[in-house]
Amino acid sequence: MSGGFSPETRQHQKELQNHRCALLHLEVDILEGHHCIPKIRGGSNNPHNCIELAGEGAYCAYGFPVSDIHEMCDRKALDEGLFLNPDTLEFVPREQMPNDCFRNGNCNLPEKRNNKHMKKSKCKGGKKK
Repeated sequence: MSGGFSPETRQHQKELQNHRCALLHLEVDILEGHHCIPKIRGGSNNPHNCIELAGEGAYCAYGFPVSDIHEMCDRKALDEGLFLNPDTLEFVPREQMPNDCFRNGNCNLPEKRNNKHMKKSKCKGGKKK
């Protein structure tokens, strides 16, 4: 699933990654376009926010099944507030994500709804590409 990335963005990212899952470093038959910052958390469809990960039901080139890395990264982002930095491939908090991974380059979007109030996070370490 691309979730909003253009086919050109996805194809370019696959070529950059040599048609391999960014985290497993294995060639797999199902690559899914992952939003490093999920759209629900203010992520953009900017190519820098796209990384290709093994999806549900993926098999490596050797015929062995592989884990659904895309779902694992989504869960980390949504449940733990840790995001896959597209430059370092490390899980980091929101403030350490590049600004252009956010809609309009704005990482000061609400992180979660908390009853009537919405918390905002301040972006300090984000860098532009």
